[in-house]
Amino acid sequence: MQRRFVQDPKALKGIFKKGLLHEFSTKVALGYLLQIYSEEAKKNLEAIGKIRNEFAHNLAIGSFEHSDLKLLFRDLTLYHRCEPGDKPEEFFLPEPLPQNASRRQRFICNVHCLNVYFVLDSFREKWELPEPFF
Repeated sequence: MQRRFVQDPKALKGIFKKGLLHEFSTKVALGYLLQIYSEEAKKNLEAIGKIRNEFAHNLAIGSFEHSDLKLLFRDLTLYHRCEPGDKPEEFFLPEPLPQNASRRQRFICNVHCLNVYFVLDSFREKWELPEPFF
């Protein structure tokens, strides 16, 4: 997201370091509003952030199978799309998960899919409004 802004270190620091975009959820919302990714990807990013926060702030949660995380996994949906194909970006996607994949496997697969998208997006020559593949 930052690479799409004017490269002014002072201004960027004021926005991203304890500024307007300090919170992860605000960055997720801005990326969606800038059409960097789809609403589905936004929901996946929000779920990843909430799951991360549960692990960080709730010492009772020791695994992805904990009951407090169950509802958060509803919004992790990108792992269904992890099927390598003919497009260059699809080459980097992880192998499809089995039907009985654990929550941990689904979480990792979702993070991997989003990471592929963001890494490949950073190699675009010029900024354009692409059709998000997520």
